Amino acid sequence: MVEAKGYDRSMPPAAPAPEELAGLLLKVVGMLHDCLDAEAASLGLSSRQGLALLHLAKPTPMGDLASCLRCDASNVTSLADRLEALGLVERAPAAPGSDRRVKWLVLTVEGTEARRRLQRQLAARHSAVGALDAASRRDLAGLLRRMSGSSETV
Repeated sequence: MVEAKGYDRSMPPAAPAPEELAGLLLKVVGMLHDCLDAEAASLGLSSRQGLALLHLAKPTPMGDLASCLRCDASNVTSLADRLEALGLVERAPAAPGSDRRVKWLVLTVEGTEARRRLQRQLAARHSAVGALDAASRRDLAGLLRRMSGSSETV
């Protein structure tokens, strides 16, 4: 069936241009960032502190956290100082036999709970994520992992 303007409804829509996808991704990232700002503040945290908590699903070397946050390691030192003062993380030495200069960040019980609350609040507040059914979320997660070159979750 062809409409007057030459559009055939039986054919799938054309694939969006990479520029359009980049714009859509930036829009969604901006929406998520706005949610993160608000939800981190509701827990008494800065956006950066909230983001750090989300990345600390498991004990993490401070240098790796700096890479995840895309910042200098010295920034993570001051971030870790603040999170430690709040009782959310502890610094841990490297495992025996590893580089003793590497310090690890480990969530405390309070930090684990704050991370869970932040995750729940982000999921509840960000309707775009909640609006997707299970199959769509699975597909999107697969595409995002492929695009990021990572199998890890945040």
